[in-house]
Amino acid sequence: MTSASRLPGDYTNRARAALVAAQAHAHDLGHDRVHPGHLLLGVIDSGDGVATRVLAALGVPVATLGPRIEELLGQGGPTAGSALPLSPAARRALDLARDEAAGQARIGTEHLLLGTLGAGGAVADLLAGLGATPPRIRAEVQRLLVAYSQGWPLTADGSTGDELVELRLAVLRMRVREYNEKLADLRLGRHAAILAGDRDRASALRNAEQQLLDEKHRQVTGWARELDIGVVLDELDRLSHEVDRLRELLHRHQIRPE
Repeated sequence: MTSASRLPGDYTNRARAALVAAQAHAHDLGHDRVHPGHLLLGVIDSGDGVATRVLAALGVPVATLGPRIEELLGQGGPTAGSALPLSPAARRALDLARDEAAGQARIGTEHLLLGTLGAGGAVADLLAGLGATPPRIRAEVQRLLVAYSQGWPLTADGSTGDELVELRLAVLRMRVREYNEKLADLRLGRHAAILAGDRDRASALRNAEQQLLDEKHRQVTGWARELDIGVVLDELDRLSHEVDRLRELLHRHQIRPE
């Protein structure tokens, strides 16, 4: 029987990671095959993809959902082998996920979530009881995809939700990086002008730097309004690493940051 780690079909990287994580959860719980509940645990473990964003938007407590699913699945005994087979229900869940992804380039975490619900069972009942029904999930997925693709010409037709999220994050990081690199150049130029005694040029570069800082603030504030808080927090973490890189650059040129 096909295992969750050797499946046909084209999955997003995040969805494929969810399938691998589902195998690990089945092993950890001592089960001899992968069930829909393991698939959902894998989706949760795969990180901040479309599925977890949708669940959070619907009010599902994602952070505490895993233990509730594990309680429903129960604890089994020792398992042998690294590639566990799929249960009939899990195979149905993946078939349904493929159906949900019809017309799109790849199967994403949102499709795995819908497939898991469509397969029925106690885990599907749990989510339905929390308000995450297939119609509400589809509607929220559509809302999210529209929000992430609106005004972004780099988005290709047929992209899955996971890929839209990754694309938008990549563009955001690229734009922030461009601002930081321009600011670093202006600061280096200003300090060089100060060392050379060119006060007029130093003053002009200081004004240009302040204008660029103001522009960056306006842009980032606008992006923050468009993106959800999870994306913003993720980007703030990345920005902290960018600040460290700029400090190292200034230190290498023996310039004291202000």
